[in-house]
Amino acid sequence: IISLEGKGTVSNISIEVSNYAVINIPEALSEGQVLTIDATGLMVINNEKGIKVAERRIAKLPLVGEGTHSIQFDCQVDEGNPKVMVKVRLDGKSETVRIQK
Repeated sequence: IISLEGKGTVSNISIEVSNYAVINIPEALSEGQVLTIDATGLMVINNEKGIKVAERRIAKLPLVGEGTHSIQFDCQVDEGNPKVMVKVRLDGKSETVRIQK
């Protein structure tokens, strides 16, 4: 789940998993919008009222095995100074997640 807090717009969103797979998201995201991607690669953007404003199929999310993995997020800020929130939901057995800044 990717969302913005504060005024602004971001684009050129990419998520890299374990220096292995890159997921490029060909959409811009504006204040109040929420972007979700399910395990099949279906991307949906909802506005601040929860109304769907975009839907498309992007790359299927990579499956990774047990062990240490990294997730890197990147985007271009087109306007404003929004705070980008990224939430990751993992299926299966729970593990400790550490964030490096």
